[in-house]
Formats: sequence, C-alpha cells, structure tokens
Amino acid sequence: MNAPWLPIQISRLALTLLSASALTQCANVPFLSEPKPEVVYALGSTQGYPSPTDPKLKPAIPSLTFPGDSYNVSGRHRVALQNFAKRAIEDKKQYLIVGYASPDLPKDHARSLSERRAQGVRQQLIMLGVEPANLLTCGVGSDFAPTGPTSGVVVIYSDAPSPAEAASAEANTTAAPAP
Repeated sequence: MNAPWLPIQISRLALTLLSASALTQCANVPFLSEPKPEVVYALGSTQGYPSPTDPKLKPAIPSLTFPGDSYNVSGRHRVALQNFAKRAIEDKKQYLIVGYASPDLPKDHARSLSERRAQGVRQQLIMLGVEPANLLTCGVGSDFAPTGPTSGVVVIYSDAPSPAEAASAEANTTAAPAP
C-alpha cells in the first residue's frame, strides 16, 4: 500500500529541494534583492585629502567658533576668512574644512550641524575667490571633537606645502652643506 505514495513523496521532496535551491539563488538576482549599502568611511582618505584625524594635518588658521546651533558665517568669521582666502588663492594648496559640534547634541543633529557649518565656511571661501576644487568639507559631529571650552567649531586643515613653500624647502635642502 505504501508503494503508490512513494513516487509522490519523492517528487514532493525533489520539488521542495529544487524550490529551496532556486530561492537561495534569488538573492543574486538584482531586482529581487535589496542593494547592499556601500560602505562609506566618513573619516577615511578621500580624493587625496587625508582623514581629519591624521596627525600631520595642521590648522591653517585659528578655529572658527559657532555659538549654539548656529551655522551662519558671522562678520568675525568673514574677516578671518578674507585674510585666509588671499593666502589660499596664491598658494593653491588643498584644504580640508572640518566642522565639529557639541557632544551634548543628539548624534544625528550634531553630524548635520557640523556639515552645515563646514559647507557655510566653504561657500564663503568660494565667494572670496578660492578655487572650489581645493576645498573639501567634512562634518564629524561630536566625534573627534577638539577638547576645550567649546567644540562647536570649524577648523581648516592643510597638509601639503604650497608650491612656493616646496620650492623654498628644496632650496634650503640643496643649499645646506653635507655633513
């Protein structure tokens, strides 16, 4: 009596295994699977710019302090940025503009605010004539914020010497007597 059911059970088992195999392969079909998010490292090296945590980076000017939740470039900032822009136009260096925010803020808000601050400073420098390709912004929120009385700042970093500085350093190296 079990013999007539045996082929049916075997065919059901085969169909189940075939279905399971097909379903595991569906993950590889682009329109059936959700795209995997691309991993983006906010503090990684990008477009030749080093990470803001790189110790060789030095602030190009004193940090610009922003009160509270403000991200507007103030008159005091404009004066500092005008002086910096004159130098940046001449030396053609690349600069990394990094915004920071208070650790008291929620992480998402701090990151967004720090990005807006960095973008505001970048836009002001572009309006003052600095080449946009030489300016990269990064908002890190309260992560890696500088210690001190305030962490609501924007810091403009530079690591590469300008062509004039490089020529001067090379001249000093060749002019120095060999030991």
